[in-house]
Amino acid sequence: MKLKKKNRGSWKIQERDELLEIIKQSGIVGEGGAQFPTYVKYDIGYKIDTFILNGAECELISYSRLYNNVKLYGRSAGRNIKIIEKLIRPRKL
Repeated sequence: MKLKKKNRGSWKIQERDELLEIIKQSGIVGEGGAQFPTYVKYDIGYKIDTFILNGAECELISYSRLYNNVKLYGRSAGRNIKIIEKLIRPRKL
């Protein structure tokens, strides 16, 4: 299942299960050595109380990359946070 090209920005109208399937089909994985599938992280079977965003980074190179990403992609980061919120449905953000 994919978002139609004209509806790619219409994540708000997608159901949670549809979003999970899109993430699964896209093959997105984590950056760690295990390449853990991202959809598994969001397809959890229990309630999330609090969703904490950690903007701190310990490694200087990673920090500069994070800073540049926030500077360049701040608006899309906000949208992505809303998508994650929809997927995990935390009590607090």
